Amino acid sequence: MSSVKVTVVGNLATDVQHQTDEKGRDAALFTIAGDKDEKDGTRAYLNVIVYRRQAVNVLNSLALGDRVIVTGSLSVAHGKALLVATEVGLSLRYGEAQPIEDGVPV
Repeated sequence: MSSVKVTVVGNLATDVQHQTDEKGRDAALFTIAGDKDEKDGTRAYLNVIVYRRQAVNVLNSLALGDRVIVTGSLSVAHGKALLVATEVGLSLRYGEAQPIEDGVPV
Protein backbone atom coordinates (compact mmCIF):
# COMPACT_ATOMS: atom_id res chain seq x y z
CA MET A 1 0.00 0.00 0.00
CA SER A 2 1.50 3.33 -1.04
CA SER A 3 0.94 6.68 0.66
CA VAL A 4 1.55 10.37 0.10
CA LYS A 5 1.94 13.21 2.65
CA VAL A 6 -0.98 15.67 2.53
CA THR A 7 -2.60 18.49 4.47
CA VAL A 8 -6.37 18.84 4.35
CA VAL A 9 -8.83 21.38 5.74
CA GLY A 10 -12.47 20.62 6.39
CA ASN A 11 -15.22 20.21 8.94
CA LEU A 12 -15.81 17.18 11.14
CA ALA A 13 -18.68 15.33 9.47
CA THR A 14 -18.91 12.72 12.24
CA ASP A 15 -18.39 12.57 15.96
CA VAL A 16 -14.92 11.40 16.98
CA GLN A 17 -14.95 7.70 17.83
CA HIS A 18 -12.51 6.13 20.29
CA GLN A 19 -11.03 2.70 19.64
CA THR A 20 -8.09 0.64 20.75
CA ASP A 21 -6.07 -1.00 17.99
CA GLU A 22 -4.64 -4.54 17.97
CA LYS A 23 -1.46 -3.27 19.69
CA GLY A 24 -3.44 -1.67 22.53
CA ARG A 25 -2.88 1.91 21.29
CA ASP A 26 -5.60 4.54 21.61
CA ALA A 27 -7.03 5.54 18.25
CA ALA A 28 -9.48 8.27 17.27
CA LEU A 29 -11.49 7.97 14.05
CA PHE A 30 -13.47 10.71 12.32
CA THR A 31 -14.53 11.91 8.90
CA ILE A 32 -13.72 15.31 7.40
CA ALA A 33 -16.06 16.96 4.89
CA GLY A 34 -14.46 19.29 2.38
CA ASP A 35 -16.06 22.54 1.23
CA LYS A 36 -18.88 22.31 -1.31
CA ASP A 37 -17.82 22.39 -4.94
CA GLU A 38 -19.00 25.68 -6.43
CA LYS A 39 -20.07 24.08 -9.72
CA ASP A 40 -22.08 21.05 -8.66
CA GLY A 41 -22.49 21.41 -4.86
CA THR A 42 -20.86 18.08 -4.04
CA ARG A 43 -18.43 17.50 -1.16
CA ALA A 44 -15.47 15.21 -0.72
CA TYR A 45 -15.28 13.14 2.47
CA LEU A 46 -12.12 11.69 3.97
CA ASN A 47 -11.76 9.21 6.83
CA VAL A 48 -9.02 10.04 9.35
CA ILE A 49 -7.33 8.02 12.09
CA VAL A 50 -4.91 9.33 14.71
CA TYR A 51 -3.08 7.34 17.40
CA ARG A 52 -1.82 7.43 20.99
CA ARG A 53 -2.02 10.54 23.18
CA GLN A 54 -3.03 12.71 20.23
CA ALA A 55 -6.05 10.42 19.79
CA VAL A 56 -7.16 11.16 23.35
CA ASN A 57 -6.55 14.89 22.83
CA VAL A 58 -8.65 14.83 19.64
CA LEU A 59 -11.42 12.96 21.44
CA ASN A 60 -11.45 15.55 24.25
CA SER A 61 -11.07 18.61 22.01
CA LEU A 62 -13.04 18.23 18.78
CA ALA A 63 -16.75 18.03 18.06
CA LEU A 64 -19.04 17.54 15.09
CA GLY A 65 -18.81 20.54 12.76
CA ASP A 66 -15.44 21.83 14.02
CA ARG A 67 -13.17 23.14 11.27
CA VAL A 68 -9.83 21.32 11.37
CA ILE A 69 -6.48 21.15 9.63
CA VAL A 70 -5.00 17.65 9.39
CA THR A 71 -1.59 16.57 8.10
CA GLY A 72 -0.58 12.98 7.55
CA SER A 73 -0.11 10.09 5.17
CA LEU A 74 -2.91 9.45 2.70
CA SER A 75 -3.24 5.77 1.87
CA VAL A 76 -5.52 4.18 -0.69
CA ALA A 77 -6.31 0.48 -0.46
CA HIS A 78 -9.12 -1.40 -2.18
CA GLY A 79 -10.51 1.88 -3.52
CA LYS A 80 -10.83 3.48 -0.05
CA ALA A 81 -8.76 6.42 1.17
CA LEU A 82 -7.58 6.82 4.77
CA LEU A 83 -5.57 9.70 6.21
CA VAL A 84 -3.27 8.53 9.03
CA ALA A 85 -2.81 11.82 10.85
CA THR A 86 0.45 13.05 12.31
CA GLU A 87 -0.95 16.48 13.25
CA VAL A 88 -4.52 17.61 13.98
CA GLY A 89 -5.50 21.17 14.86
CA LEU A 90 -8.46 23.50 14.99
CA SER A 91 -8.67 26.02 12.20
CA LEU A 92 -8.72 29.56 13.57
CA ARG A 93 -10.28 31.00 10.41
CA TYR A 94 -13.73 31.26 11.99
CA GLY A 95 -13.08 30.95 15.72
CA GLU A 96 -10.70 31.06 18.65
CA ALA A 97 -9.00 28.37 20.72
CA GLN A 98 -7.43 28.32 24.18
CA PRO A 99 -4.50 25.89 24.45
CA ILE A 100 -4.58 23.56 27.43
CA GLU A 101 -1.73 21.27 28.43
CA ASP A 102 -2.33 18.53 30.99
CA GLY A 103 -5.59 20.21 32.01
CA VAL A 104 -4.01 23.64 32.60
CA PRO A 105 -4.46 26.66 30.29
CA VAL A 106 -1.13 27.82 28.87
